[in-house]
Amino acid sequence: MALDELIAAINDDPELQRRGRYYTCQLKLVVGDRNVMFSVENGQLARIDTDVTIDPDGITLAADADAWRRHRESLPAPGFHDIAAMQDQGHLSISGDVVRWLSNMGYVRGLVKHWSRSDVCSP
Repeated sequence: MALDELIAAINDDPELQRRGRYYTCQLKLVVGDRNVMFSVENGQLARIDTDVTIDPDGITLAADADAWRRHRESLPAPGFHDIAAMQDQGHLSISGDVVRWLSNMGYVRGLVKHWSRSDVCSP
């Protein structure tokens, strides 16, 4: 799935649109030594930037490339099946605006789920 297809998949997901209709934020995924930044405006994914070095105004989800690879498997092992489980098991760190994270966890989980099915900045 290419970059524009990933944006379309996220923006066409009715569940994400319902969850994120008031969500505006930048979300950065750190994938080992690579980064991908998602800019969300009222639940719509406005753009994706790869290999950015700036910190977002929202939240950052960081894990090494192997942890993301294990998360993206068709049947992830326990502890890698969800970003909250990855955080709980120490495979993922979350930083930034914790209130935005907690208030919009469902949207972020859905966005990461779509990303994990793409080849955008894959580990």
